[in-house]
Amino acid sequence: MDKLKHKAERAVIGGCLRTPDIIPETLTHTSPADFGNAVYRGFFDAIVEGYNAGKVTNELSGQNYVMEKGLLGSSALAEAWGDIIREAPLPATVSLHAHHVHENAIRRRLEQAEQKFHDAHREGRSLAELRQYAQELVDAAEDDAATDARRIGDTLDQLLDEISARGDGEMPDFIPTGFRDLDELLNGGLKAGQMVIVAARPGVGKSTLALDIMREMSIRRGEPSLLFSLEMTEDEVQERALSAEAQVKIGCVKSGNMSEAEWGRVAAARDTLTEAPLWVDDNPELTMVDITAKAKLAVRHHGVRLIAIDYLQLLKSGVKEESRQQEVSSFSRQIKLLAKSCKIPVIAVAQLNRGVEQRGEDAMPKPSDLRESGSLEMDADVVLLLNRPDAQNKDHEKAGETTIIVGKNRGGATGTVTVANQLHFSRFVDMRQEV
Repeated sequence: MDKLKHKAERAVIGGCLRTPDIIPETLTHTSPADFGNAVYRGFFDAIVEGYNAGKVTNELSGQNYVMEKGLLGSSALAEAWGDIIREAPLPATVSLHAHHVHENAIRRRLEQAEQKFHDAHREGRSLAELRQYAQELVDAAEDDAATDARRIGDTLDQLLDEISARGDGEMPDFIPTGFRDLDELLNGGLKAGQMVIVAARPGVGKSTLALDIMREMSIRRGEPSLLFSLEMTEDEVQERALSAEAQVKIGCVKSGNMSEAEWGRVAAARDTLTEAPLWVDDNPELTMVDITAKAKLAVRHHGVRLIAIDYLQLLKSGVKEESRQQEVSSFSRQIKLLAKSCKIPVIAVAQLNRGVEQRGEDAMPKPSDLRESGSLEMDADVVLLLNRPDAQNKDHEKAGETTIIVGKNRGGATGTVTVANQLHFSRFVDMRQEV
């Protein structure tokens, strides 16, 4: 055992044994996971566990608890424990040692990530795998920059300034969807840091709704947004946007068979779209690592305030996963982290499984119908589910209507709103503006 290499770890354990009351403060600087030596990691984990259970109150009770856990069952382990007792520092210095333990852990993670990257490069691995390992290297470096807990009043004045600015209309803290009833249910719209799922069965209009929200953001409000379109090409996105803005049937836009008046409206829509800060990346081979890197650059360089990924199940990781469910779960977590780190809402368009269809014609979708992974429902802050009766029955009594089900709204109300289908114009509209 390299005693010098893990001196700080022994100091943390010894100090906490000598004065267990410093354990809570010590845990603000490090954790058992930071310990590089497995034996010391086990000792510290046991001491923390015993303290939380009220069984470690002094050095003797700490040693007894570690013995009960079976961690002193050999002469080598007993020797290691003896070193810790002999070297126990004064309580006042433990926080410094804990900081060193955490720094050493960051260095180890960086070295491991760097080695994985170099090994993959030397072995001629795919570009997707290299990007994955490069992202791990970045993540390891950023791990130490996590925000510490702060006293609730420390930044209260800053928050009040922001609230005042919101009241004056200077700095809205939400992204309106453009649908009045939906925005009312969402208390104004989408919020910074939210992961938003827009889901439906194929052909119902999930991509249309996502593009509607982005048009509201970038065309109506002039705020930058970014669409990662894994299914539609850039041309197809442009055709839909032209159809929606010009109110010219999508079939006519695609065929070019338009009247003079329709051409005029398309030309006007073209001018509007040209000025809109709506960015589209239609690379179908994008991985989540690619999206994360590009999204952060777009936020930094273009001030992007809304991102959409269309659609989630088309994403590939570029590395081998044990199952597709685990892969989608990984995507879900990365999207949530992206929204939180960039402090903007990220819309993830997703498919529902066949469960809703199997329940009958008038069955409403629910969050548990999300395809391939329950992590989507768990990670999402908002889940919007689309139900369009005329997708299955053109003669349905509610043909022309779509129900948007707010199946999850973290910190807010759930419910339903109804919008009108104008899918011939590649859009949905409020029922009150259908004409």
